[in-house]
Amino acid sequence: MLEKYKCILCESEAEEHSVSGQDKYEIRCDICTIYYLTSVQDEGFLSLPKEDRLALSAFVRKQHEETKIPVHLDYVENFRAIIDDYKNRIDKG
Repeated sequence: MLEKYKCILCESEAEEHSVSGQDKYEIRCDICTIYYLTSVQDEGFLSLPKEDRLALSAFVRKQHEETKIPVHLDYVENFRAIIDDYKNRIDKG
């Protein structure tokens, strides 16, 4: 069953539902597309500045558009690497 909530990346309205047999949720957002989070979200992720969350939103959207495979956002360490990479490409670009 899909539940409406606020997308943690872009803050638009989104839908989420649990993935059967896994400790993950699928998020469907009109802006971010589709991505997965673990059911226990890390406080570090929730406290990211809006600019960083929007960088993740752009990354998730681009990855999904290119591969048609939803991104799994599981660990804060991965978030920081994705954000830094995205910001470096923007600065060079």
